[in-house]
Amino acid sequence: MRFLEISKTSTNEVRSLLYLSVRLGFISENNQLALMNQVETIGKMLYALMKSIREKNNL
Repeated sequence: MRFLEISKTSTNEVRSLLYLSVRLGFISENNQLALMNQVETIGKMLYALMKSIREKNNL
């Protein structure tokens, strides 16, 4: 479970780096939006997996 929590936290780091990348001109805002959507999807998937594991462990 700990590795999943670390992965979930890493999605927040990626978001911050995407904002910085736009400010520094490394990527366009359109690319940022597309990548942010992917990061959000991954975050939701990680949360759902963690929730599922917690529920199974409580049974």
